Amino acid sequence: MTPCLVASEIFVDITKLEDHNDTMYYESKLFDGVAIMKMANGKILLETTYKNGLPNGKEIIYFSNGNKRSESMMHNGKYNGEVIHYFENGNIKSSEIYVEDYKNGLSIYYYSDGIKKSEGIYLDCKEEGLWTEYYSNGQKKSEGSYLEAQKIGEWNYWDENGNLLKTKDFGLKKNVLLPVGY
Repeated sequence: MTPCLVASEIFVDITKLEDHNDTMYYESKLFDGVAIMKMANGKILLETTYKNGLPNGKEIIYFSNGNKRSESMMHNGKYNGEVIHYFENGNIKSSEIYVEDYKNGLSIYYYSDGIKKSEGIYLDCKEEGLWTEYYSNGQKKSEGSYLEAQKIGEWNYWDENGNLLKTKDFGLKKNVLLPVGY
């Protein structure tokens, strides 16, 4: 694949780039442009935007059918912003927020038919605060809070018809100060 100039961006086959300590070069210069990787069938597998030799901007990975597998924003080689994963049918599988390669913020997960499966907050890649899980029919399955990825306080569990099955108290994790709002 020969690089071409389109709308002031260079598109290059990723195999033409040189990797020096995770920094990409093209023709002995830091690469600025879009690196493309193709599948055996000729369809694009991966598109990554680079600036100063590092992934900076949008990165898209595709399934063999041409649908997106994932879409993310990168800054200096790290995930920053929303990262969306898709099912092969095109529906969203998950939407997560990253800051400097760490999950930080609201994350929502879905069943393949588009029904919400669960949602909650991550802080430094650990579940934090209120999390809710749903059955495939949309009814709540469970709900409760996390503190540093450990269940705390009361958690409620329901059946698929919305009837409360049980409440379980996980107590508080010892020797930990609770964040404001708990």
